[in-house]
Amino acid sequence: MKPIPLTGPLDQYAAESLKKTVLPLLAAGSDVSFDFSDVEYIHAASLQVLIALQKDLKAATGRSVTLVGAGTRVRELFRISGTEELFHFAESSS
Repeated sequence: MKPIPLTGPLDQYAAESLKKTVLPLLAAGSDVSFDFSDVEYIHAASLQVLIALQKDLKAATGRSVTLVGAGTRVRELFRISGTEELFHFAESSS
């Protein structure tokens, strides 16, 4: 599955849209990957959506959400928040 592109800041307003995007993926039991190449910032609300998705996906399928192309700043947020180990990070989708 091609990574779902995310862009700009994933702020508190983007969290609800992100949730609507991921719910059908969970229901389908699909592999889930997001292209973070154009993500500048992640608000705690969007981070919580990603964490919930990861936990649900892991429980249902044993797989991890893949975050592709996350920049240094975004990756640092995952490290500081203690959530980096929950996700699989990839440099590119190929």
